[in-house]
Amino acid sequence: MRRAAVEQTLERLPDSISKLYDAVPIAEKWSVSQVHMEAKRLGICNSYSTTHWRIHELVKAGLVSVTKGGLYSRIKVTEPKEGEIDMPAPVVLKGPPVVTTLAPAQKATPADKLMDLCARCAAMMDSLKVLADDIGNTAIEIDEQMRANAADAEKLRTLQAMLKGL
Repeated sequence: MRRAAVEQTLERLPDSISKLYDAVPIAEKWSVSQVHMEAKRLGICNSYSTTHWRIHELVKAGLVSVTKGGLYSRIKVTEPKEGEIDMPAPVVLKGPPVVTTLAPAQKATPADKLMDLCARCAAMMDSLKVLADDIGNTAIEIDEQMRANAADAEKLRTLQAMLKGL
């Protein structure tokens, strides 16, 4: 898809959905949870179910591709060749626009609430995995620093002993 067509499609989408496009990776394929964590980091979306719904809207708009395993990435955007003019795709009206909205929390059934809780748990689990990795990496850095300091301290003691012997 050409860049102008992508920009035109993003302009036609609601801002909340087009903002999520920035959280979807270009080169990698991510799960909904990973996209949701990136959206939270960017301050775009706090609800997992909302993120999930918005990703599907991007897929329907043709801006995001999905694998059989449920991983998402942006579609490849092509640049116009040298000397070519990048014209936006013509707008084809198929009828009145369909506006879909999320059901308010008061109308959610217990099963919907349970699904939302499961999604929140999955997002929290992903977040805790990232946190555990960060803690592990920091612990390794601290251990390496302590070993380097111990080696420097040993060299200093050796030097002090040599100076006392003079």
